[in-house]
Amino acid sequence: MFCACAQSIAALPGLFSPLPANVAAMGSVNGSAGAQAALGAALAAQAAANAAVTANVAVPFNVSAMASLTATANAVGALRLGLGMNVAGGNCVPSLEQLMRALESGLLAKALGNLPMSTLSPLQALAQLASALAAANAMGVGLMSANAAAQLNAQAQAAAAATAAANANTSASAAASVQAFAALQASLAANLGVNLGAAGGVGMLGAALNNLQSNMSALSALNGLLNAALLSQTLALLNALSAIQSALALNMLTPGAGALVQSRLASLSRSVSPSLSRSVSRSASRSLSKSASKAASKALNQAVSRAYNEGLGNALSGVPILPPATLLLAYLLNKLLGQLGVGILQHSACGPLCLISSISMPCPFKLANFAEGFAQSAQQLAVPTMPTVAVSTSSSASASASESSSAGASSTAGSNAGASGSLDARAPLVGEGVQLSGATPPVAPAVAPAVHSPNAAPPAKPASKPPPPPPPPSAPFDKKSSWKK
Repeated sequence: MFCACAQSIAALPGLFSPLPANVAAMGSVNGSAGAQAALGAALAAQAAANAAVTANVAVPFNVSAMASLTATANAVGALRLGLGMNVAGGNCVPSLEQLMRALESGLLAKALGNLPMSTLSPLQALAQLASALAAANAMGVGLMSANAAAQLNAQAQAAAAATAAANANTSASAAASVQAFAALQASLAANLGVNLGAAGGVGMLGAALNNLQSNMSALSALNGLLNAALLSQTLALLNALSAIQSALALNMLTPGAGALVQSRLASLSRSVSPSLSRSVSRSASRSLSKSASKAASKALNQAVSRAYNEGLGNALSGVPILPPATLLLAYLLNKLLGQLGVGILQHSACGPLCLISSISMPCPFKLANFAEGFAQSAQQLAVPTMPTVAVSTSSSASASASESSSAGASSTAGSNAGASGSLDARAPLVGEGVQLSGATPPVAPAVAPAVHSPNAAPPAKPASKPPPPPPPPSAPFDKKSSWKK
C-alpha cells in the first residue's frame, strides 16, 4: 500500500521554522572567489587523474548513449530508494496509481509551499564556502590563507601532468569511452543488478528496460501531478542544509544555530592538517598504477567484448528517459527520510487515529482506501435475488382442470372428467354409497361443472373444512326377498 501520511506532511513547515532566525544571525559568509576557483580546477584535475586509463581497450559504443543509460539506471535506483518500488523489476502501475491518489489532495504541495524559501540563497552560499574549506583542508591547503590559490593551482598542474603521462598511449576519445563504459557497468550493477561482464547480462538489461517502458505511462501521469519547480527548490534547500551539517557539524534547523556559524568557519579555516598535504602526482601515480594493472585491463576488455557480442549497442538505442518531476519527488522523499527522519510515504496500514493525536479523526487517505475496499467487498458478497415461483393449490388446479374439460365436451363428460381429475377421487363424497358384496351402489346426481367467464375474477380459495363424516351403512342383504323378486 502507498499512503501519503498527513501527520508527517503537516509537520514539515514546523521543522523548517527556525531557519529565518538562524540565517539572520549567521552574518556574512563571503569567501575568496579566486581561491574557490582554483580549488575547483584542482578538484577537477584530481578527478581526471583518478579516472585516467592506461589500458588500451577499444570500446565500440557511443559515449553519449552510455551516459544516458547510466543516468537512467541511477534514476531507477533513486525511485527505488525514494518511492520504495522497483520500476525496472515488474509492473508498478497499480502502486503508482495508488500513490497518485494519495498525492491528489495537494497537502504535500501546500506544505512545501509554506517552507521559508527566502533562506535558500544565503544557505547555499554558506554551504558552498563550508564545503570548499573542507575540501581544501583535505588537500592540505587553508582556503582562507593568502597563498591558497597558488598552492591549489600547483596541485592542479601536477594532476594534469600525471593524467597526460597515464594517457600517453591513449587518445582522448578512447579514454572517454572506457571511462563511460566503466561508469555504466558500475551503475547497472548497483541499481539494476545487471553485470555486463557476465553471460546473459545484456539480456537481463533488456528485460529491465522493457519493464521500465511498461511503467512509463504511469510515471508520466504522476509527473503531470507534481510541481517540478517547487520540488527542485525544496531539494536544493535540503542539499544546502546537508552540506552545512557535513562541513561545520551544525544543524541549521536547531534554534540558535545561526549564532555559531562564524566561530565554526574560523575553526575550520585554522584546522589544516599538514599530514594531508601530499604531492598529488605521487598519489595519482599510485592510483594510476592500480588501474593500469594487467588484471583490470583483462577484465575490462572481456566485459566490453561480451557486451558487444550480446548486442549492447541495440539496447543503447532506445533507452527511456524518466520524467523529471517524478525523479525529483523520489530524491526529495529519500532526502526527507534519510536527513530529517520524516517518512512521507507509508507502506503499511496506519492507525485509525493517525492524523492528529489530539483529534479523534481517522486519516483521510486511510479512510478513502477503506471505503473503496469496503465497496468492492460488498459487491462481491451481494446475495443474488431469487425469482418468485407461483405455487397452485389443489382447489385451483381442480378448477382449472374442470374449466379446460368443459370447453371441449358435454356436460356429462365434463362432470366425469371433473370427477376423475379431482385429487380426492379415492375418498367417498358426502351422500355417496359404498359398494358392499355386489350390491349396486346408488348413483350420485350429476353436478354440472362451473363455467367461468374469461373476464371473471379467479375463485376465492375455500376455507379449510373438517373431514366428511362416514356414510350411513346400507340395508342388509335379504335372500328371501331376493327370491321372491
